[in-house]
Amino acid sequence: MADNARKLTQLFTGSGPSMSPVQVQSLISDLKEASWQARTIVAEVARMSVPAVPVQVVDRSRWITAMVESVQKMLGRSEPPVTLSAFQIRAVGLVVSRRVLGQWDPYGQKPQMYLVAPNIAQFMDDYLLNQKDLALWVVIHELTHAAQFYTAPWLADYIAQLATGVVNTKSDDEEAYIDHITAVMSLLEGHATYVSDQASTNVLFSQAQLAQAIASRRAHGGVVAHKVKQLLGLTEKAQQYSQGRDFVADVVTAVGVDTFNKVWDDERNLPTLTELHDPQLWMARIEGATVKPEGGNI
Repeated sequence: MADNARKLTQLFTGSGPSMSPVQVQSLISDLKEASWQARTIVAEVARMSVPAVPVQVVDRSRWITAMVESVQKMLGRSEPPVTLSAFQIRAVGLVVSRRVLGQWDPYGQKPQMYLVAPNIAQFMDDYLLNQKDLALWVVIHELTHAAQFYTAPWLADYIAQLATGVVNTKSDDEEAYIDHITAVMSLLEGHATYVSDQASTNVLFSQAQLAQAIASRRAHGGVVAHKVKQLLGLTEKAQQYSQGRDFVADVVTAVGVDTFNKVWDDERNLPTLTELHDPQLWMARIEGATVKPEGGNI
């Protein structure tokens, strides 16, 4: 059975773009170097503690294996625990395995970062991107996720409970859980994108090209992935994710990074879907934050 699963994974994921051993080693070296450089950038931009984390540069098949283990452990730590088979989780992993660039995994035996080398290489080739800049952008994004979970130790359990609610409930209750998990994931992804975008052009020389390429890549998701989202009723929810970055940018511009970072203090400080679209509501709720005049220092 395990043998069949491995063969199926290899069949659907493929090996990625053709690269010489020298090119492969060069990409791995740039990703490893970026993992050190990015810590300083995330700490400065996000004003958060960034833990030293293990970094694994992997292929698509290894990422799927890690993702299956992570999801099972996440659902297992919820109350009550939920069980999904490895086959069920792997089926979803196959859909996204060609697109995911990196992942911070807070649920493994040892939390760590995965960087999916074939997908990073394919993205670089498709958009003619600078390898060092892309490597640093991806690592900044994932290290921001690491900082989020490190700063908010309650976050992993909170997401596990929401995921359990989505799996276990039906109709109106299910919709409420989906709204909550969409809001928190929008925040996490939006914050990581915001921090990546704020990296100085002195560090990311092709920052503008990178931002355009990433926006284009997100806008043109795979047909299969789109169909799966439709079947799960998540197409509309996925569109909310773009609100996350705008929310972070608006709050930081208005009241500064330190006030925004109150979001990590407690789950009650997380924005709702309504607040994601109207950051003023969130700022008014969080200790009546005073909005700075436009052009004020952050």
